[in-house]
Amino acid sequence: MRPYAILLVIAASCITSSSIAPEVIFYYQIEIINPDPAANIIRQELEQSFPLRKYAITNSSGNTKPFYQEFELNYDLAIDSLMPPHTFVHKMQPFSEAIIPETDSRLLKIHLFPEKEPSYSMEIYLWENSSWNFLAQTGIHPINSEESEYQELTEKFRESIIQFSFK
Repeated sequence: MRPYAILLVIAASCITSSSIAPEVIFYYQIEIINPDPAANIIRQELEQSFPLRKYAITNSSGNTKPFYQEFELNYDLAIDSLMPPHTFVHKMQPFSEAIIPETDSRLLKIHLFPEKEPSYSMEIYLWENSSWNFLAQTGIHPINSEESEYQELTEKFRESIIQFSFK
């Protein structure tokens, strides 16, 4: 067998579906504490932007803020490119009571406090044994921003929420 043929066989055998990082669905539900028109705009923009990409902490992104990397929905990420202990890709979808989640799915209950000092808190649940089981609760995370534009403030909320969903 020729040397290039051997390399081709080796390379082909290394590419398997088991080398692709698994995706875990993170359902999200956003509640506004003390709602106002500005907060509703922020919530709508978050709800629309989360499911457009998928997110992972990779070996290259894990060392610099925001620590995660965004990918197109059709992009397959190799499992060995993920930074341990983060062994799966986050795929975010809006929560609905009608959904029958897959095992290991997560539910993020996000509580926005967008008034004077923008902040949020989050409860994280894990789907196992046919029910949502409490996994973790974050404290209140302030969004350190002098931004007054909804889009810029929304981006700060989005970045921080995604970052903390990995914990």
